[in-house]
Amino acid sequence: MKNIFTFVLAGLLSGCYIIVDDTYTDTTGGSYNTYSDHVWIEHADVYCTHEYGYYTDSSVWEFYADVDSIGGYNNIYSVEINIYEYYGYDVWRYYLYANGQGQYGYQFTSTLIDCDNIYDIEFVTEDNDGNFASEWVVW
Repeated sequence: MKNIFTFVLAGLLSGCYIIVDDTYTDTTGGSYNTYSDHVWIEHADVYCTHEYGYYTDSSVWEFYADVDSIGGYNNIYSVEINIYEYYGYDVWRYYLYANGQGQYGYQFTSTLIDCDNIYDIEFVTEDNDGNFASEWVVW
């Protein structure tokens, strides 16, 4: 204990400081996930573009996910997205369609869910054994 005190005192008198930073910075660009040993989402993408019409403007949304499981991609039961408004008032749920080899996708056009708004989008996958994994994307 005396050695530690001497080390700290010497450091303070010499003008040398040790800064310990225990904060965590999310470097995933606004997405975070829960990971399971049995099923996982390898990658999730969201795209949105505007379609301008004579009477109304609409948003074209595209969702893609690459998922896998310990039993292989044929063991995936479902992949869904849940879209939460920024203030959490409305929730929309859609199921993605299998495109083969663990790739899933879904596209829709909406005048209600606008590209210019902020949404929390949750991708959820489940395997045939009932194991879940999710990944969140902030739009």
